[in-house]
Amino acid sequence: MTFSLNLLPELTFVFLLIFARLSAIFMALPGFGEQFLSPRMRLGIALSVSFLMMPLLRTKFGPIPQDIFTLLMLVGHEIVFGLLIGVVIRFIRSSLLTAGAMIAQQIGVGFVTQVDPTQGGQGIILGNFLAMFGIVLVFATDLHHLALAAINDSYTMFPPSGEINFDDMAMSALKSFSSAFVLAIQISAPFLVAGIVFHASIGVLARLMPALPIFFITLPIQILAGFVLFSVLFASIGSWYLAHVDQAFHMFMVQ
Repeated sequence: MTFSLNLLPELTFVFLLIFARLSAIFMALPGFGEQFLSPRMRLGIALSVSFLMMPLLRTKFGPIPQDIFTLLMLVGHEIVFGLLIGVVIRFIRSSLLTAGAMIAQQIGVGFVTQVDPTQGGQGIILGNFLAMFGIVLVFATDLHHLALAAINDSYTMFPPSGEINFDDMAMSALKSFSSAFVLAIQISAPFLVAGIVFHASIGVLARLMPALPIFFITLPIQILAGFVLFSVLFASIGSWYLAHVDQAFHMFMVQ
């Protein structure tokens, strides 16, 4: 078995562009781009996946550019495309943080915060729980395999030698952001309705019995009822989230 050294420049060029896109994706992709994973580990994952996908994607690239400026432009294009894919998927994960914050406010635990292991800052504990639950759910259902298919098909939708269409990129990001907001509202809608009914009832009770310490009596009931409703809807929350993650991945797949 012989190996021609003439292929080394071409293979190096292809690997450089693949690694540029995949490193940007894995820096922002949920489950891989979290704060509890070091940048070195994320780049190591991107490096390994780049080696695996290089034989599949080798034909997607054109000839080696003759000047360094064109090469840097191609690398910049790949980084932009990778960030678009990673950020669009990350919008969906952020919907769980938003939904968790709204649910926590309605059931009376909005003041309970802890360190968010995914972002590194303080976050509402229920939002942190839902965010970690979403990450675990994606890996438990093998939906992360769909990410590899989306990365492969993204080279058809966004070819390495193609122009950057900022209008299409903005529309894709806007569509993903609106989908994430819709998901957050869908998840928290039962709690919003229950909260309105509960607080309206408390207001009526406070008017009928002004001397009654409403806050101390109703807060335990509010928290208990909220967690009971949360346990009932827990499976539906996971189903809604997985459906939107699947839809986000299919945005970059050739149908």
